[in-house]
Amino acid sequence: VVPGWYSFDNSNGPIITYDALSRRRLVGVYSELNLSYKNLVYIGATARNDWSSTLPKSNNSFFYPSVNGSFVFSELFKNSEFAHILNYGKLRASWAQVGNDADPYLLRTYYEATSINGGFGSTTFPFNGVSGYTLSNAIGNANLKPEITTAAEIGTELNFMDNRLSLDLSVYKNKSKDQIIPVPLAPSTGSTQKTLNTGLIENKGIEIGLRGTPIRTASGLSIELFGTYTKNKSTVIDLGVAEQIVIGGFTGMSIVAAKNRPYGEFYAQDILRDDQGHVVVDPSTGIPLNTPTAVYLGSYNPKYQASWGLNAGYKGFNFSLLFDTKQGGKFFSRTADITDFVGVSVASAAQDRLGAVWANSVTDDGSGKLVPNTTKYYPEQYWTNKPDGQNILDASYIRLREASLTYRIPKNILQR
Repeated sequence: VVPGWYSFDNSNGPIITYDALSRRRLVGVYSELNLSYKNLVYIGATARNDWSSTLPKSNNSFFYPSVNGSFVFSELFKNSEFAHILNYGKLRASWAQVGNDADPYLLRTYYEATSINGGFGSTTFPFNGVSGYTLSNAIGNANLKPEITTAAEIGTELNFMDNRLSLDLSVYKNKSKDQIIPVPLAPSTGSTQKTLNTGLIENKGIEIGLRGTPIRTASGLSIELFGTYTKNKSTVIDLGVAEQIVIGGFTGMSIVAAKNRPYGEFYAQDILRDDQGHVVVDPSTGIPLNTPTAVYLGSYNPKYQASWGLNAGYKGFNFSLLFDTKQGGKFFSRTADITDFVGVSVASAAQDRLGAVWANSVTDDGSGKLVPNTTKYYPEQYWTNKPDGQNILDASYIRLREASLTYRIPKNILQR
């Protein structure tokens, strides 16, 4: 369509394959210095400067250094009797910065093939041989700056009893600023997002590794046990442009970064509950009410991760075993969402079509007081929104069954 633009997006006919081409250039200068003294003290430092083509010329150069040091204090008593108890001991500390540039083509607003979104699909041009281009919904930003993450860490390594027991412990804290984030815009502006440098996110946590060898014989039998524990806490300190921004999600549910909350919170309407956790239902239908607005439902980040394992060996034969766990954190099941929606999940199939009272539910008695609910709900009410349960046998409706889906259509529509 446009001469000289060799891209499948520029075709005036249907495309079977897809191709994309992006170009970027990153030039870096890196230096490193390491010093040691009598196997006792170690000092290291790095310095790096990058120039990126994905950033504007005024901001395309960014510098980030690091420094680290360690003190092997076990060297001070390596020839003493205590060395048989503590074979190795080290203290370490580090401070570092890391820079990051942007993805290509975020500085300007570009044209792209037009796509018309529908409820369950979309139409992308060219369509029937007719080409169409439109400005991207993402506004470019000619003033982007690089992201900078600053991290600090302290830790220790300890080996005891001829290296039969070892401990590795680290505590860290890092902050990321000027993050390059696509920020949603109101569609009434003519665009849906703009890429900005915004946000300050902090992560801090602890990492522990423990390893022991309770059995080690001259015949070659050895059994080693090991375990790990990690805990990270993330906090969105500031977003600059808003109290929260959407970073992902599905229809009806968003994943957001919200100020003063962990990064990655689920945000959606939920079933309305009272202070005691009872489900609040509509007094006329018996169906649960929704919260009036979206609420935070928790973060997908686990509270901690841990593992426990075993390594056993005997005369060249080895056996390993590992258990690991993630505790805490929420997850969203898209599979459960879809199977509930189309009526093929176990939960939807188990509903009593002759009516049932929603378990652990209460309802407003008309005076604002919540009382135990006795109103039965009927699954078809989710589709017909009728005020009472008798509509399941209402003669003005007929039922069409196709596969495992149930549709209820007004008879007068069919007559027309």
